Amino acid sequence: MLMLTGDLNVALVPWIVQYRIKDPYNFLFKVKDIRLLLMDMSEAAMRLVVGDRSVNEVISKREEIAIEARNILQEELDNAEAGINVVTIEMKRTNVPDPVQPSLTKSTRRCRKKKNHLSGKGRLQQGHSDSTRGGGPDHPGCRGVFPGSYQPRKRGCHTICRAVC
Repeated sequence: MLMLTGDLNVALVPWIVQYRIKDPYNFLFKVKDIRLLLMDMSEAAMRLVVGDRSVNEVISKREEIAIEARNILQEELDNAEAGINVVTIEMKRTNVPDPVQPSLTKSTRRCRKKKNHLSGKGRLQQGHSDSTRGGGPDHPGCRGVFPGSYQPRKRGCHTICRAVC
């Protein structure tokens, strides 16, 4: 099922709900269509949890999401007196839709490049200084922001690395 994540990306999130009947009377007589209720409530619980997380978290932290969704679903089913005990929610392989995949791949590469640059693994490393201005990490105007906290500006003593003075 397609879901909107907290960072406004779209994710394809399949899951399975396993349950047991804990109260046969409520299961049979309190709810008209128990299957529809279970499908709708599990979808609502999953959307609630997925909507609070980034697409990367949805892909990598499936167990956490499943546990949180299970707890929310169980609470709502108890309030509806459905007579169901949710045993587990199992999330299958979560991914992004095929049309979105190339864009996400580009975005991930850009983030990796930026992280590598900031951590000193890229071309510019700590100790680099802008030869045109004579700055560097020990330059008196740098306030210790070289190159760890990247803040783009047009002017500064380190125009190549854009460390803010």
